[in-house]
Amino acid sequence: MTHVKVICGGRSDGSAADRAAAEYDRQPAEKNKAKTPSLRPLRPQWFDVWNEEPECEPDAEAEDCCSFSSVRNLLTTSLCDRERNAAFLRGKPWRPLGSWALFYALGFDLQGSRYVLVPVSDAMMRDWDVDADQLHQEAVANARLLSPAWLERADSGPREKEIPRCNLLEAGLPGGTAAGPFRLSNRSGTNGASVIGWEGILEKTSEVLGGDFVIVPFSVHEVLVLPAADEELDLNVWRSGLHLFNASPQVMPPEDVLSDNLQLYEQATGLLRAV
Repeated sequence: MTHVKVICGGRSDGSAADRAAAEYDRQPAEKNKAKTPSLRPLRPQWFDVWNEEPECEPDAEAEDCCSFSSVRNLLTTSLCDRERNAAFLRGKPWRPLGSWALFYALGFDLQGSRYVLVPVSDAMMRDWDVDADQLHQEAVANARLLSPAWLERADSGPREKEIPRCNLLEAGLPGGTAAGPFRLSNRSGTNGASVIGWEGILEKTSEVLGGDFVIVPFSVHEVLVLPAADEELDLNVWRSGLHLFNASPQVMPPEDVLSDNLQLYEQATGLLRAV
């Protein structure tokens, strides 16, 4: 297992600071994932505070390391609740996804045992001379390359078991049966809830499931999707269960909590709305 840490710069409220400083387990990355460099491309002025001393000091003389071309292959996406993380999102580029927010980060592997996520700030974008649209396109493209979006039945078994897995986004549903729930994440299962902000993923999911679906924000690593046409679907049961999980640190670590809000994806409009 590899340790993951989010290093956060700037001021934030208590909940955002707790989430940014927290450590959690990361599933092993795919074998073909390229090794990422150390923290050397980071400029100290990008951050107001470090949560701890970095293991590799930034090289003040290596100005080329601060160019966008040197860090673009580190870009990835992440997801958070907009209201809960309002202070955390200040001074950072992000896109709304209903009541959630898609933001961007740099990922670093350190000595093969830790993985660090550094949220992208407006200051970084100015240093790189890129706009928000370009940043989004680059981050999504790189995140897709490192760990593609993955849809599977939620009862398909733990990821650590050596069992064949089927990506329903590619294979579709056998016989067109859309009895949920389904798990939507990335292949690695780490920081995968943000795939819902990648172009085409929600549309493809609705195509596979045959219509509208409800998104249960199970954690920052994955969401559950429930076909809205299911006559046995009881949103009150799912909502109560989610609140119970999020309020139980022994069951759901606070740093893994994404949101308490369920959202419906409407196939006809391509929009998310609270339910």
